[in-house]
Order: sequence, then structure tokens, then C-alpha cells
Amino acid sequence: MTLPASGQISLNDVNVELGLSGTAQVSLNDSAVRTLFEIASGEIEMSDGYGKADFSPWTTTPTFQNFQGATSTINGTYTPTSGTVKFLVMMWGSTGHGGNTVAYSNLPAIGAASAGGAGYVEKLYTHSGSTTYNYTLGSQANYQAVGGGYTPPLRSYAATTTFNSQLSATGTGNPGSTGGTATGGDFNAVGGTANSNSTGAGTSSRTGSGQANGDNGGTSVASGAVNIDFMGWRGFDWSSSWGSTSSRGSSGRGKYHPRSGDPYDGAALTTMEQDWADANKYATNGACEYNLSNSNKGLPAQILILEYHSGDSDGT
Repeated sequence: MTLPASGQISLNDVNVELGLSGTAQVSLNDSAVRTLFEIASGEIEMSDGYGKADFSPWTTTPTFQNFQGATSTINGTYTPTSGTVKFLVMMWGSTGHGGNTVAYSNLPAIGAASAGGAGYVEKLYTHSGSTTYNYTLGSQANYQAVGGGYTPPLRSYAATTTFNSQLSATGTGNPGSTGGTATGGDFNAVGGTANSNSTGAGTSSRTGSGQANGDNGGTSVASGAVNIDFMGWRGFDWSSSWGSTSSRGSSGRGKYHPRSGDPYDGAALTTMEQDWADANKYATNGACEYNLSNSNKGLPAQILILEYHSGDSDGT
């Protein structure tokens, strides 16, 4: 959790933030409080605690599993890594070919529409025992010439992606400008609806619904997104120091997954953190524009699962 950003802060609030009993004896001069308020010495007052959050680094190695779809539907089973006590499912529908108004070689016109953006849904699960979870990665829309002469083109249609018979995100494209839907999660965001012949709409994310101009949501974590403190693992959120050198938007940190008060800002990512960032679909561009001659430049469905182990800093 995080202390209030304004108004009154009580010592009970401070205790709870520090993981102590609300009635535990505490004073502003305690080292834990000074660390939380970021006042190492000298005068300290309650207002110094505005917006502050306690965190502890991971005490075990975090893990994640990444499932990606294809042009045909894939059914599978997710088995949590040994020791997992909670996991966060982050799921996107597919985006695909936007349609043609021009007849290319072996590709008759099928209608025009830059593709809508993918829907996004997330849900935090508590896990125990040997429970497994079924998923379906819905097919990706595609329209592609596969041979010479009068060989019929390959065409596949977007289908719905699901997890545990609870979460659902529809695919987009081939043709169609409407954004993908998202239902069943703790947080759901619809994909953007395309309104330009030259730009597909944006995929939705934790920052909100995708935009018509191709942006993947807003510039801050959306209200209603799962409230989990990932401060112990930098790879989940963009850091301003490396956003400018990535392909994750012109404003890096601010555009895709902002986090304020990053205590690690400027530090190099670990291999694990970089792998997570590379797998994360916040990095994606908008969906396909229409009149692509012979290529599927959309993206398959994805289910990305971050796993917590006993002792991890998950903020809950």
C-alpha cells in the first residue's frame, strides 16, 4: 500500500505501511520511519510521509511464464512453478490483418478497415496445491498469398482468448476496425477502435484502453488496475533511464507503465527483469493498417503470468 498523498496521516497508517500492528509503539524518530519517509536525520514531520510506500526486495527469485498464440487457436494448460502462492494473469487478444481494398497478386479485395487494438484483462489469483488452469489462445487474423498462379490465399479469422473459463479477450482484424473486448478480470480495458486508413488502433494495457492513434493506453496506471506493489522488481514497470533507448514509446516510462518513486531508477536491469520487459506487450505498436500487400504484421494473443513465491514483495 501507499501512505496518503495529502490530508492526515496517522501513526496507525505508518505502522500498517511498515507491516506492523496498527497499535504497535512507534515514533517519527524510529529508523524504519525515517527510512520510509526518506528523512535520514534532522527535523521530520508527518507530512514527509505523503505518498511514501514501504517495500522490500524479492527474497526469492521471481518467475513468469509466457504463452503466445498463432494464426490457429491453441489450447493448453498452465501449471504454476513450484512454490507459487499467487500469480497475476495479464492477457491480450490478438490483432491481425486489417483488410484490402486493392486486389494484390492472389489477394482479392476483402474490405477496408485498419485493425482495432487488442483488449487487455488482468486478474490476481491465489494458488495452492497442484491446481492447474486451462487456457485458449485465440487464432490471429491473417490474409496471405501462399503460392503462385491462382492458388487461393491463406486466410484465418480472429478468435477469442480465454483463461480458466473466467477471463476473455477477443481478437481483431480481417477486416474490422472495432477494438477487442476484455471481460472477467479484476481490471479490463478494451482495445482502441481504428479511425484512420494508415494507422491501426492501440492495444490496451494497465494504463487503460487503447487509442485510435495507436497508443497503448494512457500515461499513468489506470484506476481499477490490480493494486500490487512491484517495487522489489524493476522489470515490471518502465524506468525513465531506459525508456528512451527502448522501442516502448517516445516517452518511455510515462507512456507505457509509469511508476513514481522508483528507488532503483538508473540502475541496470537484471537478466530476469530484461526478459520480463521484453516479453511484456506494453512494447507493442498499434494494430495493422489496411491494404497490406502480403504480410501479417499484427500480433498473436498472449497470456503473460507473473508468479509470486512465499517471501516475495507483492505488496499485499
